[in-house]
Amino acid sequence: MSLNSTQSLPMNLPRDICREIAAAVRESDRATFRTKTEAEWILETWTLKSISLTCRMWREEAIPILWSELFLCYDDQTSFNDFDYDVSKTWSTMISKRYTKYLKRLVISFYVWGRDLLIPFGRIVRDVNNILSLSPGFQHLRFRCGAEAKPLISHLTSLKFSSLRALDIEYNVTLETEEASAIGRFFLKHPKLEELRIETDSDFHWDTLRKDNPLPQVEIFDGNLAHLALLGSANHLSTVKSQLSAPSYSEEIDQLAFVSELALLSNPFPNVTVLKLHPWPTVHLDSKTLEALDRSFPALEHIDGLELKQPFVDFMVSEEIDHLPFLPRLRTLSTSESFDWMGVAEAGIQIPSLDELEQAFSALRRIFPVFRTAELKWRASIEDEIEWTTIRVSFEENGEDIVCYKETTYSHCPEHNTVEEYHLTAGKYLPNPPSPVRQIYTVVDAEPVEMNL
Repeated sequence: MSLNSTQSLPMNLPRDICREIAAAVRESDRATFRTKTEAEWILETWTLKSISLTCRMWREEAIPILWSELFLCYDDQTSFNDFDYDVSKTWSTMISKRYTKYLKRLVISFYVWGRDLLIPFGRIVRDVNNILSLSPGFQHLRFRCGAEAKPLISHLTSLKFSSLRALDIEYNVTLETEEASAIGRFFLKHPKLEELRIETDSDFHWDTLRKDNPLPQVEIFDGNLAHLALLGSANHLSTVKSQLSAPSYSEEIDQLAFVSELALLSNPFPNVTVLKLHPWPTVHLDSKTLEALDRSFPALEHIDGLELKQPFVDFMVSEEIDHLPFLPRLRTLSTSESFDWMGVAEAGIQIPSLDELEQAFSALRRIFPVFRTAELKWRASIEDEIEWTTIRVSFEENGEDIVCYKETTYSHCPEHNTVEEYHLTAGKYLPNPPSPVRQIYTVVDAEPVEMNL
């Protein structure tokens, strides 16, 4: 709904219809809110404010929706005085008109760098603390801050929200052990959490919480493998986004570390069907990785993020793959590769050809009996020219015939973009596939992360 359209809203609609219209403006389901930006929230807010000014009935139905979400965001592009005023006014309005009872979803984001470290955040922190204390109906909290928000960490972890179901906590400064421990105690006070994203750095041993069985109802977990080690029984867990807790960025070392960290989890997690690995550092598919994944996530159906460079190709052409009884339910594999041809040449890195990767993909059914689709997004750059190639290999129901699509786009020459299908009879790719390109499974994103696939 646009702002202009609110000027012609009918005044005689039933109250429940008015409420539904207002609710439709504020897109507030969990999946939408997970990735909602401040700009989107501002547009929704202005629309709801316009609706609330049309008449008393519209105001009564729009106000609870308007105040159900709140974004408090500051970065070095924001005027501090304006931000200070907005937070103060927000808190004053909420307390004077008793709007705190409506608040269900809150975003707190302070990104402060360099010169701004000396900015006096005292009053802002106090007002945000008050909002936290007097808004018991939280369902979703997104908290991303740095050193300037330490008092908020202390205050937040002292509270309990009986309705909290989704938590996204990111702290860009190393936490003291006691601060991390306080976050752990916060988890223990909220056993009904269904979704957690945590990005913190500390020396705290998260696995020490496992004996108390925190987060028994969590369904979506996004954090490094050290964070994942805090979970005990997690029968509801279905989606995991993770990465190494302390990567060395040495391929051989990180490959071993990945297997070792998986072994330290409270294995197995029997109902995890989706695994998304952060794209850097990456691990490649081999027998030890497969065994470790099978031990931790035996019901996996979808993996996103495994590396598909030369070690993967070498593994897939070996006879070893015919005797691996791992991940029998795996159906899809998706990943991306990005490199600069000049840098690769200078470093002497061996990059498999697209033909080699297609052959490797076609062998996946030898390991995984119900495998259906593999997808690779390949980004290659030469100076300022970027070429994107997407290869999608799909097995037909009989498990033998395959369909292979290739889509190529060029940043500087879009007129040369192509979509092709491989024809076995012709032995080559031909343009204009006769049927729609089949879509690969879409991985559930717990939170937008840098370097998303």
